[in-house]
Amino acid sequence: MNIPIEKLNVGPGVANDPSNSNSQTKAGEELIERLGEELHEPLTKKKMNIPGTECPLELDGVSDNKMVYAEAYARVGELKPAQEQKVATDILRLALVTRGKESETQRYLVFGDEEAANAVRGRKWLACACEVLGVEVRVFEFSKEKREELENAQKGQARGAARKMSEREAGG
Repeated sequence: MNIPIEKLNVGPGVANDPSNSNSQTKAGEELIERLGEELHEPLTKKKMNIPGTECPLELDGVSDNKMVYAEAYARVGELKPAQEQKVATDILRLALVTRGKESETQRYLVFGDEEAANAVRGRKWLACACEVLGVEVRVFEFSKEKREELENAQKGQARGAARKMSEREAGG
């Protein structure tokens, strides 16, 4: 008997699947909220165009007065090259939306884990990009419980990626 995967409540995209990124999305929202509390400036997710273009993008946190812009990265542990690319994209997005008003705005890249934040520290090119582009790095450490939840999600995502790779190799 063939049962569609949607009926099993497992697999990518299903809420209780360990590879589901809902926990990372919520953790990122919590990081943005914590930054807003620290700055005494509520931050909300906003869609906007890159100034002077019709090119849309969405940022994790923007203040109502459009003076504070933030992107969150809710991952624990050392980043792999593809994850560093995501961080690089976030840095670029912050630079693009504040182009021409750099001195009037604050740009933040927010992490919940020191080890993950190491991707933008030291003599790495991402650290230099943050410095040159005026993007400040903040870390609000995740609670033990949140950390475990994210580690489980990351393990599930790794298993899901491995499963997809095997399916491709098997021609499925």
